[in-house]
Amino acid sequence: MTKLSKLNVSNPKVWVVIGVGVAGILILAEVHRRRSKKSMKEDYGAFVERVELLPFPQPPLPAAPLSLSALTFAIKDNIDVKEYVTGFGSPEWKRTHEVATKTAMVVTALLKNGSTCVGKTIMDEFGLGVAGENVHYGTPTNPKLPSHIPGGSSSGSAVAVAAELVDFALGKNHEVSGSHPGKKPSVIHIPSALVEKLPGTLWEVAGTGWNSRGTDTTGCIRVPAAFCGVFGFRPSHGSVSTIGVLPVSQSLDSIGWLARDPSVLHRVGHVLLQLPSVEPKKTRCFVIADDLSQLCKVPKQKTVYVVTKVIEKLSGYQKPKHLNLGQYIASNVPSLKCFIEQLTIQQNGMSTLRALSSICGDVLHDTLPFSKEKEKELVSEIFECLIYWILSALKSPIPFLFVCVRNLRHPQNIELLSCAVLQIQVNIVDKIICFCLTSPLPSWLLYLYTAVFCPFSIKALAAMCRLLLIVDYSRYEFKTNYEEWMNAVKPRLGSQVSNHIAAAVTSAPENIKVLYKIRTEMRVAMQNLLKNDGILVLPTIADPPLKLKSRKGLSAEVHDRAFALLGIASMSGCCQAAIPFGEHNNYPISVSFIASHGTDKFLLDTVLDMHSSLQEEVSIQSSASPLPDTNGSIDASALLKEKGNAAYKGKQWNKAVSYYTEAIKLNDNATYYCNRAAAYLELGCFQQAEEDCTKAISLDKKNVKSYMRRGTARESLLLYKEALQDIRHALVLEPQNKFASVAEKRLRKLIS
Repeated sequence: MTKLSKLNVSNPKVWVVIGVGVAGILILAEVHRRRSKKSMKEDYGAFVERVELLPFPQPPLPAAPLSLSALTFAIKDNIDVKEYVTGFGSPEWKRTHEVATKTAMVVTALLKNGSTCVGKTIMDEFGLGVAGENVHYGTPTNPKLPSHIPGGSSSGSAVAVAAELVDFALGKNHEVSGSHPGKKPSVIHIPSALVEKLPGTLWEVAGTGWNSRGTDTTGCIRVPAAFCGVFGFRPSHGSVSTIGVLPVSQSLDSIGWLARDPSVLHRVGHVLLQLPSVEPKKTRCFVIADDLSQLCKVPKQKTVYVVTKVIEKLSGYQKPKHLNLGQYIASNVPSLKCFIEQLTIQQNGMSTLRALSSICGDVLHDTLPFSKEKEKELVSEIFECLIYWILSALKSPIPFLFVCVRNLRHPQNIELLSCAVLQIQVNIVDKIICFCLTSPLPSWLLYLYTAVFCPFSIKALAAMCRLLLIVDYSRYEFKTNYEEWMNAVKPRLGSQVSNHIAAAVTSAPENIKVLYKIRTEMRVAMQNLLKNDGILVLPTIADPPLKLKSRKGLSAEVHDRAFALLGIASMSGCCQAAIPFGEHNNYPISVSFIASHGTDKFLLDTVLDMHSSLQEEVSIQSSASPLPDTNGSIDASALLKEKGNAAYKGKQWNKAVSYYTEAIKLNDNATYYCNRAAAYLELGCFQQAEEDCTKAISLDKKNVKSYMRRGTARESLLLYKEALQDIRHALVLEPQNKFASVAEKRLRKLIS
């Protein structure tokens, strides 16, 4: 019998020994856990795998060193490295695939020019996300805002750059995913490259575009660049080799890179784009997208004003022009008429409103191919809009009316509706935009119907990017690429990805040919606007990053604002640079410059040329404070207010704004702010209108018109929840307000 068998379990010493042993094991486990956590914190959780790829040998002296000598970089986990498995952000994918037999050409190009690769970075699963979260590998820590998301899908790449772990990093922009409150998670795509390498030509299925596998499809370079406060560059579509990069949607993918220093961004661009070292200097012409600038809550003093001041100081820069980009696109992309029919009418009379109502009803009853139940439901919705329109006409004109027609499939229906409406003469309405649906997707009705009373420029652009280009393109191409693997493996997916994958695998290719034509026309339109010396200025992203593990998730309105901004380069294939502009309320500010397809060097040179001046001006504006208002005579301010009212009634909106502004300088009065907000709404300056209404409410908490007008401005800026709160405030103050009642019902539908 051994000594162990002779141990008495009732002996207290035995239990002491056992307890000490268990405690030791627990202590060792805790030490290991803390060391692992510390190790993770040291690299901010940016890397999924450490990989060291040494640069090619340097040329012997006296030759100059290679352009990227002594620089380190990281690559996203969808880029091949020889003898390593490309993980694609998914353990299931990594488990079922072999090691790569070759290193991606883009990585080889960087190694040949002297840089060193130090690892692969975390990405959203299959690149389907803008949050930067990965349920399998964890979410990298945003160095700028540790309690907030880093942005995706190139989250690890952006974090590695922002945390100074590498000098630059490659990322891949695929599709954007998110979940709406109260709905199943869905994935949304914001295409960043929709056009082929040859300007003005249609893509061919067998052409190089279909072999493109890049890294910026839907903002997945630009979003994390904005959230982490670094530079991000999305090159012209097809301009960088994508051999050895896993695709999501070949028509949208494009390789991009991130850096802290614009000179590094510039040098990497010269290597990857194979640019000439010298190019004749061009005069730079800036175009500011006023409609898109309003989506961002950052004061223009810290964005557009900074750019304007720097342009004034530098030589070779023309005075910037201002443009409503959404209206420009609507006028210059004719194939959009397959989905959007825009009718411009200008005449007057209440009887014509009744005629319009009757005609819409006749068209629906006589020509639309759907059941009686659906017909009654749709007619009810349209009549509700018309009633609100008629009531609104009694006080002020409504600039836009969106009439939505569900499943309008036959061309003759469009012609009937167009001819009927054109016969009506209505002065009250400036524009009637009829959306004709060609897809049975339920989301069509939501995004087109919700555009009632809002300008085409923002909402239609966001809806088009989200539904036309993104859903059809990405689902069709994702299905083509991975349906066989998905069906064979049936992988365990994160909740944010599973619903999109299911939708992609079951999707049917609809409207693909039309979408090819739209993207080509979009590139031509941007080429005509920017030519080879123009730069479009707009915010990179509208909203600040959400907090980690936020229960709210990315709401529909956040996605819409993101699509309106990120979709411009995506649809046109233009190059885009995201530039850090300091901070606002402790959140990073990012402004983007967009140049036409193929002018990548021109854009990179511009960013480098302007950087020091921009940083200087950002510093000045960050410390600047607004000038105080001057108090004056109340009688004089009242007279100016009356002049403003007269100008408003005469539809001289700019003159009305000027009079109200002068009145405000003399007397800080809530009514003056509210009146000026009304004029701003007519001009489409929704952000200014919102600010004026906020000021009016701070001066008079019971100003119903201020709540109503701020609600209108916020709805136009896609801030549905805030708009609903304003309308409800108005109803509390005036329960019988019919306009508020109709608006509340409409906004509830938008949010739900």
